[in-house]
Amino acid sequence: MTENNINLIYDKLLKTYSYQGWWPIIGYDGSNPTKTGAVKGYHPKDYSFPRNSKEQFEIIMGSVLTQNTSWPSVEKALNNLSLLSNFSAENILELADLCEDEFKQAIRPAGYFNQKFNYLKNIAEFYISLDGEIPSRKEVLAVKGIGNETADSIL
Repeated sequence: MTENNINLIYDKLLKTYSYQGWWPIIGYDGSNPTKTGAVKGYHPKDYSFPRNSKEQFEIIMGSVLTQNTSWPSVEKALNNLSLLSNFSAENILELADLCEDEFKQAIRPAGYFNQKFNYLKNIAEFYISLDGEIPSRKEVLAVKGIGNETADSIL
């Protein structure tokens, strides 16, 4: 199947079913009806998420942090980062440059914190460079530390 066919299928599914609201948002009070994984932050039947650039970047960071770990561990790391950076790509880069050890400790619950530290810096730099534009999958995959599943979550 070619990439064009996959994109056509995706576009048709998106038109038919809209956004599914499957990614939990830290700080949102909604609850998960299955009570597995994220208990808070879930927003069934509310497809307005992400509602702003802060939530977009939170999802991007969560997609990197969730590599090789469970969602409850990612939630802990995201909550830690939220206190330090308020989910701003610029703040993440500043924190990484000025307080590397504190940053690594914040994401430690998600595991592989040395690697993920670098991956989060890479994706933050990429996000800033986009200046609001939506990247192609190929562009996202070119960011060091971003694989297929992570790229799909980001997009």
